[in-house]
Amino acid sequence: MPRLRHLEPQALPPRGSGPVGAAAAFYYSAVFHPAKDGIWKSTDKGQTWKRLSQGLPADCELHEVAVSPASPLDVFIIGSVGWNGCFFWSSDGGQTWTDASKLAPDPAASPTLPGDYTGTTGLSAPRNLAINPLNPKELIIAANWRPCHSDNGGRTWTERVRGADISCVYDLRFHKGRTYASAMDEGVLVSDNNGKSWRALWPFKYDTKNPKTLCLGIDGDPSEGREGGGVFRSGDGGHTWSKLPGQPGSERMFFGLAVDPTDSKRLYWGACGSDGGLWRSEDGGATWQHVFTNEQWLFNVHVASDGTVYCPGKNLWSSADHGQTWKPLTKFPYDSSRIIVAVETDPADAKRMWFAATTWDGSSEGGVYETRDGGATWQEITSDLPYRKPLLLRYNAETHELWAAGVCLYKCKR
Repeated sequence: MPRLRHLEPQALPPRGSGPVGAAAAFYYSAVFHPAKDGIWKSTDKGQTWKRLSQGLPADCELHEVAVSPASPLDVFIIGSVGWNGCFFWSSDGGQTWTDASKLAPDPAASPTLPGDYTGTTGLSAPRNLAINPLNPKELIIAANWRPCHSDNGGRTWTERVRGADISCVYDLRFHKGRTYASAMDEGVLVSDNNGKSWRALWPFKYDTKNPKTLCLGIDGDPSEGREGGGVFRSGDGGHTWSKLPGQPGSERMFFGLAVDPTDSKRLYWGACGSDGGLWRSEDGGATWQHVFTNEQWLFNVHVASDGTVYCPGKNLWSSADHGQTWKPLTKFPYDSSRIIVAVETDPADAKRMWFAATTWDGSSEGGVYETRDGGATWQEITSDLPYRKPLLLRYNAETHELWAAGVCLYKCKR
């Protein structure tokens, strides 16, 4: 099965992905301008090309094309419209296309994503399509959510996710021998044995006897008819919330909320896009000041136990005076697609810290780095980490373990 690659825009004839099927036809999908370029086919080894986009939606970003090993006339393509997915099949070599983008969900395996009342739901950002060479009617799609299977040539699809680890962990904390994790769609989990087993702590359990003041950040600028995100506060442990009267200049964020451990009234907000950078509040969120403008896309902000602030962007920046002055700790080229998201520090050693660099595409580009001299030098420690682009790093000082999270959980002794 050919795998389509991102090709630079160019005049036709474009480059093909390679010969496929008995008829040695080449198929090409341009990801950079899918609405314009669509699907192209060549039957003379790339000398001439014919567009085969009749019936395909103009807003679908096409990712991959596959041809049945049993018949070169049976062609399949996957694509996405935002986070939604699309699948089309053709039995006449791409002359006409049929949409089969719905699937039967498996609520027992993925209860947080139920289907609608008809028992069907849509694909979610499919990325890979495979055909069983021993049974060409059997197809499998790997996707952002809901990997699915078809045993009738893509005419119908069924979710196949049972037994797969689909946890997306976005925060970790350690306290008195316990490990706490917040997971997308699963709430807050706790482990009493260093990650060997977990139990749900919230939303299934709420302790009204021990209310706490909490801060919450939600992504999203205001728009017509929508309030947007921003900074919220709870005084009862998360049972009720209210939006703070003062807000930073941009309400677009990822992991961009932090409280200074040396002063609970000092808040930091790392924002993205227009008016992005770092915002600081000295009065618990009533008013905000723009204190870091060197970069506009900050996906995280980290405050160490001594109050030192770290801003991760294309490079990692630090401030020892609450954001008044800044110095870079890395020197990555700004034309690189990599960006730093995860940052962690050792509470017992101010000169020891870690960060993880990632990309937002489907490549394996990324890695985890460590410094023991306050950022003067860095060493890559990615090693055998299966997922090279963790979005979160946390250090357990009690066990001397560095945890990496995002897609699944990993840990190593440091």
